[in-house]
Amino acid sequence: MKGILPSCFSMLLLLLAGMTIPAGADIIEATLRKKLDVLEPHDEIPVIIRLAGKTDFGRIKGREKGARRSEIVRALRETAATSSKHLEEALETRRGSKLRQLWIINSIAATLPSGLIQELATVPGVEAVTLDAVIRLPVTTREGTATPEWNIDAINAPELWELGYTGQGVVVANMDSGVDPNHPDLQGRWRGSANSWFDPYGEHPLPYDRTGHGTQTMGLMVGGNSGGTAIGVAPGATWIAAKIYNDEGEASFSAIHESFQWLLDPDGNPATDDAPDVVNISWGIQDANHGCIKEFEPDVQALKAAGILLSFAAGNDGPAPSTSVSPANYPDSIAVGAVDATRTIILSSSRGPSACGGTYPTFAAPGVNVRTTDIYLGIPGAYATVSGTSFASPHVAGAMALLRNAFPDMTVPEMEFFLKKTAIDLGPPGVDDSYGFGLPDVAGAYSAFLQSPKGNVLINGGAATTNTRTVTLTLSAADQQDTVTNMRFSWDNVTWYAWEPFASTRNATIQGGNGINTIHVQFRDASGNVSAVYTDSIFYDKTAPTGSVVINGGAVATRVRPVTLAVNAADADGMVTGMRFSWDNVTWYGWEAYTSTRSAFIQGGDGTKTIFVQFRDNSGNVSPVYSDSILFDTTAPTGSVVINDDAATTGIRPVTLSLRASDTTTAVAAMRFSWDSIVWYGWEPFAASRNATLPGAAPGAYTIRVQFRDVAGNLSPIYADPITYAP
Repeated sequence: MKGILPSCFSMLLLLLAGMTIPAGADIIEATLRKKLDVLEPHDEIPVIIRLAGKTDFGRIKGREKGARRSEIVRALRETAATSSKHLEEALETRRGSKLRQLWIINSIAATLPSGLIQELATVPGVEAVTLDAVIRLPVTTREGTATPEWNIDAINAPELWELGYTGQGVVVANMDSGVDPNHPDLQGRWRGSANSWFDPYGEHPLPYDRTGHGTQTMGLMVGGNSGGTAIGVAPGATWIAAKIYNDEGEASFSAIHESFQWLLDPDGNPATDDAPDVVNISWGIQDANHGCIKEFEPDVQALKAAGILLSFAAGNDGPAPSTSVSPANYPDSIAVGAVDATRTIILSSSRGPSACGGTYPTFAAPGVNVRTTDIYLGIPGAYATVSGTSFASPHVAGAMALLRNAFPDMTVPEMEFFLKKTAIDLGPPGVDDSYGFGLPDVAGAYSAFLQSPKGNVLINGGAATTNTRTVTLTLSAADQQDTVTNMRFSWDNVTWYAWEPFASTRNATIQGGNGINTIHVQFRDASGNVSAVYTDSIFYDKTAPTGSVVINGGAVATRVRPVTLAVNAADADGMVTGMRFSWDNVTWYGWEAYTSTRSAFIQGGDGTKTIFVQFRDNSGNVSPVYSDSILFDTTAPTGSVVINDDAATTGIRPVTLSLRASDTTTAVAAMRFSWDSIVWYGWEPFAASRNATLPGAAPGAYTIRVQFRDVAGNLSPIYADPITYAP
């Protein structure tokens, strides 16, 4: 495993090499299994228990970021609550301790006895159990002094300041060692209140930074000019922070997941839109193989789906190729390498290609000898000149804050598209694996977005699902300075159909199989300006639901018309939404909402009655017909009883009863007896003969009485036979 370059990139050092998330039958990951082999059954170990079930963000529609974030948080919480039911029940009975729900990744972090870990593999819905790894924060090395502000000018931030955009109304965040809130360049910019600081370890109720790394990254995003020069890209923005490291310089994967989760919903109330607009992430997982470690990919996807912009430090493992780090190398991540004042990539900046696929890094931003805030001890000069990709990434995060200030409704895809489109090409012509798209030009991105068409596309009017390949696209596009003339489409954002004249509607044919299918569209105006890529997704589902219906819990017969139907249905690719019923498989009642139980009323006279049911999913697929039958019987049984073959007298008390009974619809199931019509023996299975004993010892007349019951529960009249006891 490589060492970590001091001073720059706050690498998450995996203490255990080769850590991967297991798949299939490998429920307990290999690294955790090795730990368990040397522990006693009662020794506790921290783990992350990953559950089956994933929230599909593609089905959550709408552009308004507050409403979308709210829906995403609710959906994530709902998935987690449903998935964790069996696990929570299992842990309750096995003394699980220190449980923390990581709903953002549908997991639970727990500290458990090692002897319990193996049992978790048998709990329904548990996909994997992984070690809650411990990671360390390296020490930042301060550089010497340097001429300040070159870095701010390099990305053309002052041009947006002159237009009045300094980040006002925008909230930025970092996930780092904390932030020193007492620094004059940061003090007045903290948003304040409980939803603006998160310490998963509970060590500090208010912002705090022991090492300075987080204070330095924050200063480059929002720092002011208290030291005589402007040091932050977006000095008008406010900040919040998640302290992912404890005071010992250690962090756990679960604490980082909790911090992502907090950023998505800082106050714990999905209805409150208090998430940050931009998050800077100047850390990564150090891996000797520079692999694609997807530990935090679900977190990244959730934040971006909620409209939160993310910027990642690309890492300091260069200059060798293929030295990308996770999570910066995820396909959804914006990875930022570091250049010096001559716009030359520094040797230590990690190079591509990405282990997760694609060009790496995305951008190269100032990251050598940049001046920023440092831990403030109440004396002048609390600044540091620092180097590394940790400090390049905040420049892109700050640029995102400026653009969000200028265009509050600018989406994540729009912003990323125009930052890439307008980046200043460095190194070899075109996108490359040292500089990526090049040096961000925030003023260029501003102008390009202002001049470009803006649009939208909806599949089938925004429907969530379809069961037909042919769909209708509804398109809208506008241009403040020109006329929208053309549009083009793609189903994979790689292979595009040719440009065609703009139209507000167009038919299209889904190209993929069952599952989410996404249409991509770009618009072009008369001057040739091309828009960002706009998308809409729809779930294509041709698979019908399956199900069953059971009448009265599977009973054979009933004597009453009201019955209870137990209904069960499932859909492999969607959701069961409707059901309908029939008593003859010809005439059907209307479709109704799917529920697991329903009352019904038997139609017609006595005989076998069959209920038929069909199910429909949210794509409109209709299941085969399922049925269950029950005997409807309202006719009471008839019968007789004779004692001792109808003898008139007996000289002994033991007697033999001969019984006959029949039923026109169902079978006779039971019988009961009485000697006085008041006190009855319990019901017993019907039999053609039965021994009995006269109830009294005195001579005289005795009468046996019997009643029969059929399978449906109908009761016969009372039948009787007398005999005289004459000893």
